[in-house]
Amino acid sequence: MEREDAARISACVVTYNSCYEVFDALASLEAAALEMPMSVYVTDNASADGTCEWISKAFPFIRVIENSKNRGYGAAHNAVLPLLDSEYHLIMNPDIVFKPETLKRMADYLTDHPEAVIATPRVLNADGTEQRLPKQQPTLRYLAGGVLRRFGKVFDKWRAVYTGARMDLTRPAEVAFATGCFMLIRTRVFVKLKGFDESFFLYMEDSDLSRRAMNEGRIIYCPDCTVTHHWKRASHRNWRAGAAHIRSALRFFLKWGWRL
Repeated sequence: MEREDAARISACVVTYNSCYEVFDALASLEAAALEMPMSVYVTDNASADGTCEWISKAFPFIRVIENSKNRGYGAAHNAVLPLLDSEYHLIMNPDIVFKPETLKRMADYLTDHPEAVIATPRVLNADGTEQRLPKQQPTLRYLAGGVLRRFGKVFDKWRAVYTGARMDLTRPAEVAFATGCFMLIRTRVFVKLKGFDESFFLYMEDSDLSRRAMNEGRIIYCPDCTVTHHWKRASHRNWRAGAAHIRSALRFFLKWGWRL
């Protein structure tokens, strides 16, 4: 495959039957592309709802890569690796919206701080409240805290530590986790790491990538950069998604060791 012309930022969104949720995400990318050079890709995991056809018509500047089967989240993102010739690469969910200045601020932070390899934003719910996403690498205790927090203060405390709820996050801070719903990574690092570990079909692939990226530099949480995530929390509502989350957690701990 031929490489695209160099752009400061490349971006990839993975879709799977996402026709009715991806419009705002792609509109956000279109607005950002008007502000800075960008190459935008959508990798589709064999959608049956006409996602690819609709995107090609509505957003002709986006290159759509159609997989013949559902390859999983990480593998689908990795499909763009041979095409990348950017300085920074954006990994993004189809249920995210953001303002162009958010992406520019994150890219500028990485430019001004060469020791940083990933910038991760403050993630908000649709009602403007903050999503308490992890700031640390997962442990058995931290994951249990999220499931059992309603049963006692000790579990809620574990969750608070995991999500950095008690950290001073009013200024950029080094963290150990970058959410896969929206992360900006140095392209050379993403390529060096060969992208996501494709053995993670869904869930925990961002924890694994964060763990490996920390060997290359710092992960920085940027609180003045915000995105809105229309989070479905499928693993909490659907037993199949929940089972997939458990399988991925087991795979993560088998790879990196069992930590309480």
